[in-house]
Amino acid sequence: MPNTSASVGNAASVISLGAAATKDDGELTSKLYGAIGKVWTADEKLFNAITGLSGSGPACIYLAIEALADGGWLLDFLGIWHSG
Repeated sequence: MPNTSASVGNAASVISLGAAATKDDGELTSKLYGAIGKVWTADEKLFNAITGLSGSGPACIYLAIEALADGGWLLDFLGIWHSG
């Protein structure tokens, strides 16, 4: 999937090492992902929360901002909100 932040070197990646992964595996993975941005390590059990906050969370905020803007436009359109 295309990722604009990765294309400009500002990606944010979180990795988790499996039971069979070695320290060298973790360092290599961090180095690879580090080439396109920042890298953090977390327990796999936290990945649902991480995904929700980093992926879906901002999208929900943008929807709320868009709804506020639409509401403001609608109020002005109906003549309910008058400026100056």
